[in-house]
Amino acid sequence: MHPRWLPYATPGTPELIEALAPLVQNNDALLMANHGVVTYGQDLLTAFFRMETVEHFAQVSLVTEMLGKQSLASGGDVEKLLAARAPLRHRHGVTGQSRMPSHIRRPGPAARQHHT
Repeated sequence: MHPRWLPYATPGTPELIEALAPLVQNNDALLMANHGVVTYGQDLLTAFFRMETVEHFAQVSLVTEMLGKQSLASGGDVEKLLAARAPLRHRHGVTGQSRMPSHIRRPGPAARQHHT
């Protein structure tokens, strides 16, 4: 799971809905500028565990970045991990297909500068 980055949109507006709508079906989590992370699922427990997963990955990412040892997985490695996860999802009754972007999207320098 890698959250998809979204630019800022005003809460409660059609602008925000338009930014979210096309991404909800193919992503488990969205990282919204100036809002934070949004996760969702077929039930509350699924959404909760997805948030826990995002928080875990954020902690790992922070520590590896601080240590100067961060190494991002290639697209091929990510696809292998998703394939390995499929039988576990089936065994535990998780329906639907979660997809990850074929490339890792990180906020550009302007977005990072804005949040520092």
